[in-house]
Formats: sequence, C-alpha cells, structure tokens
Amino acid sequence: MKNTRNKKPSQKSKGDYIEGSFTGGNKRKKTIKILSPADLDDQVFEFSSHKNHVKKAVHSAAKAWPAWSALSQKKRNSYLIKLAAVYRKKEEEIASLISRETGKPLKESEQEARALSKKIEITLKEALPLVKDTALFKSSSHARGKIAYRSKGVFLVLGPFNFPVHLPNGHLIPALATGNTVIFKPSEKTPASAEKLAECFHEAGFPKGVFNLVQGEADIAQALVKEPLIDGVLFTGSYSVGKKIQKQIEDQPHKILALEMGGKNSALVWKDADLEIALQEILKGAYLTCGQRCSSTSRLILHKNIKQRFLKKFIQLSKELKIGHWKDNPFMGPLIDKKSLKRFLTAKEEAEKEKAFIHLSGGRLNPLKGYYVKPVIVEPKTYNPRAFYQSEELFAPFLIVYEVSRTEEALELIHQGGYGLCLSVFSKEEKWVNKIFQRAKVGVFHWNLSSAGASSQLPFGGLGKSGNDRPTGLLAIHSCVTPVAWQEKKV
Repeated sequence: MKNTRNKKPSQKSKGDYIEGSFTGGNKRKKTIKILSPADLDDQVFEFSSHKNHVKKAVHSAAKAWPAWSALSQKKRNSYLIKLAAVYRKKEEEIASLISRETGKPLKESEQEARALSKKIEITLKEALPLVKDTALFKSSSHARGKIAYRSKGVFLVLGPFNFPVHLPNGHLIPALATGNTVIFKPSEKTPASAEKLAECFHEAGFPKGVFNLVQGEADIAQALVKEPLIDGVLFTGSYSVGKKIQKQIEDQPHKILALEMGGKNSALVWKDADLEIALQEILKGAYLTCGQRCSSTSRLILHKNIKQRFLKKFIQLSKELKIGHWKDNPFMGPLIDKKSLKRFLTAKEEAEKEKAFIHLSGGRLNPLKGYYVKPVIVEPKTYNPRAFYQSEELFAPFLIVYEVSRTEEALELIHQGGYGLCLSVFSKEEKWVNKIFQRAKVGVFHWNLSSAGASSQLPFGGLGKSGNDRPTGLLAIHSCVTPVAWQEKKV
C-alpha cells in the first residue's frame, strides 16, 4: 500500500563538520541513502563517508584543545548557554526530523528534543560542582595540597540510533563543559539528526575544532577509535560492538573508555504488587520506542500467585496498542530497519521451535509500508542459555515470561545472560524490595516504575555485559576529567 502522505523532499548532506565548517571532500567511499522506517517511500537523507576525514577531524580537535581547555569556566559555559538557546529555538524542527528518520512517535521525539537544552542546564548547575577543585588543605608539615580536576583532551563520542541526539548530547556536553574537544560519530542509521545537531553547534559559534562531526559506517568508527590522539571513547550501543572497541584499544591503556551496552532487562512482579500500576508501567517498559531502548523490559518474571490474573490483562492490553505512522500519534512506531525486523522474526521462530508457549504471536504488521511489528509474548518451558531469544538483547517488542515462587528463583533469572542494566520490581513490601536491591547486579533499579526511562539527575549505566561501570547521566562528568594531586610549598 503506497503511503500518500505529504513528505518533505530528501535532504543531501552538507558533509562532515570539521574545524568550523561543513566539508564534502573528494575521496568518496559510497553514497548511503536513508529511508524512513515509518514509510519506505520516504527518502530522508543521502550522505557519503570520507575515510580521509578521520585524521582531519582528529587533528582539528587536538589543535583546538589547548585554547578551549585554557578558557575560564565562565567563558566555556557561555558557549554552552548559547547552544541551549539554539536547541530550544529548533526543538520542533529537531523533533520532526528525529521522528521521520527513526519512525518514533512525535511525542517521544519532542521529549528528546526538549532534553537537549535541559542537559546543558543540569550539567552546568549540578554536574560541574562534582568536579570542582577542592580547597587547599595542609597535606604535610611543609606543604599544602588539593585535588585539581583537569580535562583529558580529545573525546570520541559514538552515538546510537534510538536516541540519535539526546544520548550523544549526554556525552558531548559534559566533555565540552570540562574543557575537552570532541568528535561525534553518529549511527549510520540516523545521519540527518546528527547533521542537525552539528548545525546547532555551528550556529552557537563554538571556536573552530572544538566540535567535529564525522559520518560513516563501522569502518569510520574503527579508524577513529584507533587514532593515537583520541584520549577517550564514550560509547552507547550493543555489547558486541563494545567488545570490539575494547579489543581495538587494548594496546592503548591510556584511553578512557566508557561503555553503555544495553540490557536484557527484567520486570519482577511479586505476589503483593499493585497489579494496575505494574500493568501500566510494564506496558511502557516493553513497548515504548518499539522496544528499542537499552532500558526496555524484555523479561517478565511473575510470582505464580498473580501470574494468570496479570498475564490475561497484560496480553489484552498488548493487543490494543495503537501502532502506526509517527504523525498519527501512535503508542508505538516501527523497528529501525530490515535487519532489526529479521532479528525480531528470527527470535520468534526460535521460540516456536523450542516449543515455548506463545501467548501473543505478533509478527510483521501489514499492509503498512514500513518496518511495523506487533508485540510477541512467549513463555519457554525453562530458561535455556543457548537460546538466542532468551539470552541476548533483541531491541524489539518481544517479551519473555517466567513463573517463580521463591525469591532465589527470581534473582537467578534476573542474572541469567550476564546483562546488568535495569531492573523493575513491583511490590508493596519495602523490606523485601531492599533485599532484591542488595543482591541484584544492576546499575539502574526501579521500584514500582517502568524500566524504560531515566532521570538526568541520576547516574545511568550497567554492570556485566551492560557496561563497564562508567555511567552516563549526571555522573558522566567523572569520565571527562582527570583528578590531579596538587601540592605546593610557600617559599
């Protein structure tokens, strides 16, 4: 079925943003066309990657670092305040582009666009005080000392597609505020949103080389990661890619590496839970952004006493979800691309071959011309660590149900697979919830709340396969500075 909506014309890239200007370059690898996952007749963007821009961008950032880091905090803040104003001015424009490029419902993209300026406000007001130099104190009988925080140098920010501006912005702003310069390499699935971000930096008037954008696929990211002048890599993405980055820099131990690598997150509904609250929160956790959040709920652990009551209602509500084009204000849009759709369908086939009980068969949603799917809910006979759909992050509206009767069973299931990002627990008993909290190996713990969602005023990051305990959120600023021991003696 051909979609006859009014569409904006395809936009051609202005090129990579290096040393204060957009540049196309001469040595093209290939041209990449981006189709909207919400409407495959809608070509959003066209860009080319340029391998020769890697070193140009790195040298641009390295050259700009001494002057940028030497600026007073007040002066650096003034540039970020200008950027916040540009973000606010362009919120509507940014939101519609995000939705067109990712297929996310417009209300989600509007929240993402609003978060850009808020990140700057929180960084300046709440994060920077966390890395303020301590006052001088007597360190010995002959000297005084303090802890002084200084910038590290050049940071590479590798962004994901699901929050194409908000999540990289969460790394870019703390890095810049603390005196580092940056190179942003976005997902090749969302280059248009990334270019829009670069336009905002350009309009805010940052000094040349302080912010740089290099577009491309995996080969561009790999080349950037290996560059000797890169002092740190701030990454949001999959576990498999995070492992490759670690391998690439194993001979460069001086580089800071902050990994946020997704999750296989559980929602645990205990026998005393308020089921209405649990229903609404887990619907959001499982299906917001079509399950394409690192914090999405993909495992539903139910106490046997409430399992049937809860599941019956949850399945019914899952069937009633409004799925559709981002302009129509749906609850859920499409998956990002053909590869994600195939992964989703493969997981469904594996569950069927394992003879898991299929509570909701889901699958591709036709005849919409995009990567739309209906939710899948399955209940395996037992946990199988060799089953791909049970152990790996699917990034899709695919929910696996387990029944438990004891706390120990629940904890064992929570830790299966090795991910440790988010856990939602639904119960009225605070003492029992604290018991789970003490033993759950996760970086984000929610009580009677959805797993999907995070506060910018709290840390966000995971353990195990979900990350290396260098969180984003408020505490991202710690990855951007080096604490230096300063001692002095009066003469």
